[in-house]
Amino acid sequence: SKALLAQRLELLEDHGILTRQPSTSGRGGHYTLTDKGRELEAVTDAMGAWGARWLELEPQHIDAAYVLWATYKLVDPDKVPSRGLVARVELADRPTQRYWMLLRRSHAEVCSNYPGRAEDLIVRTDSETLAHWHLRHITYQEAARSGRMRIEGARVLSRAFLACIRPSPFAGIQPAARPSSASAPR
Repeated sequence: SKALLAQRLELLEDHGILTRQPSTSGRGGHYTLTDKGRELEAVTDAMGAWGARWLELEPQHIDAAYVLWATYKLVDPDKVPSRGLVARVELADRPTQRYWMLLRRSHAEVCSNYPGRAEDLIVRTDSETLAHWHLRHITYQEAARSGRMRIEGARVLSRAFLACIRPSPFAGIQPAARPSSASAPR
């Protein structure tokens, strides 16, 4: 929940692990790690790699807000078109909500309110498909062929959007073989 996230971010800020900087748009802000927080990188990378290998990604574990946050954190600003890009994101598992990704060379944002700029693209998918795409368990082409992901708008902008979203840092990690339930210890 937003309240729990705010509470955890405040706790990390209180402990000097990160700092909050207001957004240039006046809405929200950006968090950056302090030197103390950067020292935790090896620990969090190891935990992320372990999770990618041993934990199965299941629909009940996927939160739309987190998946969208993770998507915008994967934006490579150097690959964003010079004029920026606005993509409305419609998630099938959140049909009454709309989100917008504002991609700029300076930074990216996710908004739950109309940002006031015309949309360049509409991305239609669901949180699970988006998460599997981050991890590169599926390609965009596979998701599109199966009807699980569709991008509407100018082809050149669609390609730019896909090109500027990097894979998760854990994308190359293969999940461990899972024992079948028949052979699992009792």
